[in-house]
Amino acid sequence: MDDTASQTVFRIGLIGHRQIPATDTVVHLRNDARAMFAAWHERYEHLEVLSPLAIGADTILTEIALEYQATLIAVVPFKDYEQDFAVADLEHYRMILYQAHDIHMMPFNERSTGAYLVSGIWIVDHADVIVAAWDGQPARGTGGTADIVEYARERGKDMRIFTTPR
Repeated sequence: MDDTASQTVFRIGLIGHRQIPATDTVVHLRNDARAMFAAWHERYEHLEVLSPLAIGADTILTEIALEYQATLIAVVPFKDYEQDFAVADLEHYRMILYQAHDIHMMPFNERSTGAYLVSGIWIVDHADVIVAAWDGQPARGTGGTADIVEYARERGKDMRIFTTPR
């Protein structure tokens, strides 16, 4: 990828684990991500983030991107995605979703590993860089963060990986 300031829109794909221990890891993730987004905000005319908005790394990184005036493209893995959220998290998800400039609906009606895998692949295929909050471990099931990181690597996608234990 040609990482030059002449690029008008810089597209950032966000992926990561849902469960990140509420420890110093989250503080470091937020601080490091802010520094990264600040640098991109200075360098590029416009930032666009592609995010599935799952609670955890996705929402943490998305909220930081929005602090730097990034345009949000929400990638919804399946029609009934809201059922994937605990009642306590649903309002938070909706608050962020409301800020989306566009919503890309994947062609799945219900929750499945395939829906998560295809949405992650779509993000990789449409981003200039992938930002992953990942523990570095193999996938625990199809469609997880490790699968998407592997897919991005196979395609030679530029990546920024934050190590986040679960």
